[in-house]
Amino acid sequence: MVEQLNLEELLKSKGIKEVLEEALVHNNALILCQDLSNGFEMARERTKIIDTVVHYFFNQFSRKISEEQDFILGADIVLIANSITPQIRECSSEFARRFFYYSSKISGHLIFNTLDDIPQFGTDRIAAFLDLRLLAGSGKFYRKIKMQLRQYTDSLEFILGRLGELESQHKIYYRGIFDARSFNVKYGVGGLRHFQTGVWIDGIKRFTPSVEAYTKIPPDVIQAVGYMLKLRAWLNLRKDVSKPTIHSNDELTYEDRVAFREAFGEEGLEMVVSSRKIIRQFTESKIYRILKGGIAIDGGIEHGIGGLRISRRGKTEDQNTIF
Repeated sequence: MVEQLNLEELLKSKGIKEVLEEALVHNNALILCQDLSNGFEMARERTKIIDTVVHYFFNQFSRKISEEQDFILGADIVLIANSITPQIRECSSEFARRFFYYSSKISGHLIFNTLDDIPQFGTDRIAAFLDLRLLAGSGKFYRKIKMQLRQYTDSLEFILGRLGELESQHKIYYRGIFDARSFNVKYGVGGLRHFQTGVWIDGIKRFTPSVEAYTKIPPDVIQAVGYMLKLRAWLNLRKDVSKPTIHSNDELTYEDRVAFREAFGEEGLEMVVSSRKIIRQFTESKIYRILKGGIAIDGGIEHGIGGLRISRRGKTEDQNTIF
């Protein structure tokens, strides 16, 4: 298992690319083993591999940055500094260029922001901050960023934005839970983004980090998400391990379903269906709790269950003054 490998020591004696390949071979064994209950174990192990390598590699650059100002480095490869200076821009760009060149098994790019960018953060960047795992930098500066984000973030706007995004995704990946033709594990109904939306809209009130929110989620939901993580990793490995984030890799086609049944049995497919139902119920219950009373919008309109509607106040007013 990867836990038996001392990644820090390996990185001192081997190149990043070699260490990643060696560690990911161990992780791939978890993906392929016929145990659908080890999804979170597999995901935590892969996270540990990537975080350790990123942190080790970034240490070669962080001293130059920290001599100038506070910063944080978070997963997925997010660098936030107090302000932009030529030296910081050069160091961060060199870090990103060299890291992704040597780490071909990790897809992505460096997202670089400063405190001045926070008022312009959209819902995607705010959600990314909720998911952020702090890898390096100042804890005090992290709390300062969080305080500024809370100051500039409109919770209702964030919630409506994420719900609109979820609705758009489900219009594209619309297959129902019992539809055997295809299922997008990331964006489909009962998929990972469906679950994550529930975590985000619940956590935005107090800016609760996702890793903290997970500890309060019912065990059956966590187990269901673990199955989805296992399914997605197996699917990525089956299709194209070098490009683990492209949308087609997340699509469980009928042919993939047949192969999955051969690998994990009919019980495995039943677990996928039941997991999708649990995830859908988890997030939809949170959406219902937020929308059942209606979210007020200007002009006597509110967003409630089923979409826009005239508010109770609007029903008692002269419609000519509303529209």
